[in-house]
Amino acid sequence: MKHELLSPAGNIEAGYAALYYGADAVYLGLTKFSARAGAENFTAEELDTFTAYAHHLNKKVYVALNTILSEDEINDLPEMIQTLKKTKVDGLIIQDLGVYYLVKKYAPEIELHASTQMAVHNLEGAKFLKSLGFKRVVLARELTLNEIKKIASALPDLDLEVFIHGALCYSYSGQCLFSALEYGKSANRGRCVYPCRALYKEDGENVTDNLCGHLFSMKDLALEEKVLDIPALSLKIEGRKKSPLYVAAVTNYYRHILDGNKKNLNEAEDIKQIFSRPWCQFHFNGKNKDITDEQFVGHRGLIIGKVEKIIKNKLCFTPSREIARYDGLQIDSGKDEKPYGFGIKNMYVNQKSVFKADAGTFVEIELPDDHPHLAYDAPVYLASSTAVKGKYDYKKPKPNEYRNYTAFEVTVEISADTIWH
Repeated sequence: MKHELLSPAGNIEAGYAALYYGADAVYLGLTKFSARAGAENFTAEELDTFTAYAHHLNKKVYVALNTILSEDEINDLPEMIQTLKKTKVDGLIIQDLGVYYLVKKYAPEIELHASTQMAVHNLEGAKFLKSLGFKRVVLARELTLNEIKKIASALPDLDLEVFIHGALCYSYSGQCLFSALEYGKSANRGRCVYPCRALYKEDGENVTDNLCGHLFSMKDLALEEKVLDIPALSLKIEGRKKSPLYVAAVTNYYRHILDGNKKNLNEAEDIKQIFSRPWCQFHFNGKNKDITDEQFVGHRGLIIGKVEKIIKNKLCFTPSREIARYDGLQIDSGKDEKPYGFGIKNMYVNQKSVFKADAGTFVEIELPDDHPHLAYDAPVYLASSTAVKGKYDYKKPKPNEYRNYTAFEVTVEISADTIWH
């Protein structure tokens, strides 16, 4: 079946990057009622511009209106629904049944998509939402391929959406209350502060010593070529808090796979260089216990070698990938959880200053004066790459080049007494 590749946009630049690199549709949030409140999100004017441009390209735009609304917020919703009608969005992703009721009342023509936070994990749940008039159901991330196939086979006229790449939640379908209970900031209000990424002892006490681990920190989902087996209309990339560069690289990677190409290892390495959380396939192939990474969190980049020598304040090693001046490196110091990072200012090959060095070339790189002790064999990561940034440039329209227009009827009556000016 032909799939829709659905990419995230935390801001309008990420949206343009997604469209340029082959997304069939983009999902985004507004400045209110989005489950990614920490993202920059879209203003009404930006949404109008973006939907007009996407529709010019025959692409679709879905708006995530997927938080739970409180009683004093619900009065703001009808006005927002009118804005969504004017900007001609293609669908709304919702969780709150109160939102469902008001959208059906004020804008029945807009497609409704059931958010993954509705935790639809079986056929009966999908049937119920279909009976309510939902056009699409975003299935729970925890489902196996066989479970997805069962729902798809039983409901061929219901659009299904499945996550294929990105961050995972330790709790079922993002229903975690950890952040709300510990810090008063609820994930269901879009304000999770990710306590699952913190350091813990096994007794649960939050600590900062070397005897702890990231016991709840999930790896990232990456189904890669497995996406070709999924019997769902829409394949969704997570990442509304990620950069336009990340969105471009991940969209490009899966666009090529869906177009019939084998996965490109260089493109996969680009993604890992941009954002370096380990990958897994979660429960797609069946129950999987290897889905957390207890060692560390945060961006390290792509591992490209090990410290071979430190000579006269110079880092000496043989990179497995091209590096250049102004690239960023990170090295595990062995003492602190956070790696030591710095930008390349001066680099030498055979004692000659060079701007860039090819993979497999022994290099000497000047270290900052305040660098910590770096152990031999410590991993060296490429954390920022000028070449990768340049590889994923994208085009976008000129300001105000695209706008949505609303058609309306005008009646003109002309009589013998009409005076023309």
